[in-house]
Amino acid sequence: WMLKAAIEAPSTHTMGMGLKDMLMGADPLDDAEVIWERLYVGTAMNGRRGLIIHAMGALDMALWDIKGKAAGKPCWELLLEPGVSPPPHVVPYASLQPSGGSLEEYRNSLVSWATRAKELGFRAAKLDATLTGPYAHEGMNDPSPASVTSIVAAVRQAVGPDFTLMVAVQYAYEAAEPVAAMIAEWERRHLNVLFLETPLRMDN
Repeated sequence: WMLKAAIEAPSTHTMGMGLKDMLMGADPLDDAEVIWERLYVGTAMNGRRGLIIHAMGALDMALWDIKGKAAGKPCWELLLEPGVSPPPHVVPYASLQPSGGSLEEYRNSLVSWATRAKELGFRAAKLDATLTGPYAHEGMNDPSPASVTSIVAAVRQAVGPDFTLMVAVQYAYEAAEPVAAMIAEWERRHLNVLFLETPLRMDN
């Protein structure tokens, strides 16, 4: 109901346009990026973050779905650059949510979940290593990047070198310097992390 309200809210001025007002009369087969940009610019005062962006995401998917159906193709084919071949397959990954109120419990939980994911046939996993920040798990408040690194290292040792690892810390840090140092340490130790998700506060 919140997305519905966000989409249907009326326009107030040129920088606070309603999403529905901007979409009405538009050709859904137009360039989806052009439509998205129109919605983003038009909601400069009432959007940019939170509910409006989520509503725009839903509309964007719906527009791509319309384009795919009109072309008689799956959306992924429309997104391919000319001359680019699609990958032969998509690799799913396990999203691992640990439990534990201490670093040791938390690390052991992620090691256990990652090992279980590998046993189930997954070849990749994303570790939620949220030890500090606004979304810290179970009252954790450990701001040290070294603690995150200890978790990643323990999981890497448990699953071996051929298992793809990704890490999410959920907006844990306010400055880029400790994040950069942490990534450098991962590289120095050859922990082979594919990506680090949401390391900085969203408005940083």
